[in-house]
Amino acid sequence: MKIPIKPEKFKLLKFLGSGAFAQTHLAEVLDSKLKKEWGEKVVLKIPLSKEKEEVLINELIMNAGLHLNLQNARATNIVRYLGYSKYEDFYVMVMEFIEGKDLTPTERSVWQKV
Repeated sequence: MKIPIKPEKFKLLKFLGSGAFAQTHLAEVLDSKLKKEWGEKVVLKIPLSKEKEEVLINELIMNAGLHLNLQNARATNIVRYLGYSKYEDFYVMVMEFIEGKDLTPTERSVWQKV
């Protein structure tokens, strides 16, 4: 008996950055249900390892109420948290993608002044 392979819900389009915890990627939403809810493009925060994934899962569980509130936050200067999902073999955080310029040069100039 063959076990059906579930199709991926996302297609990675562009690497955006990396930190000690995770990599962030611009992704196209392939799942039609999620596309209706989240839009065509999102940002995925993908843990670097299974150990980091455990930290993410524990954070999601411990802060479930906060995440529900953040899900509906509409502040103009805050990227909206959309939820979590699976990508390949990892649980990932899904965030809103905002079209615009790369903020890395601005961020560097701010930190150099500090």
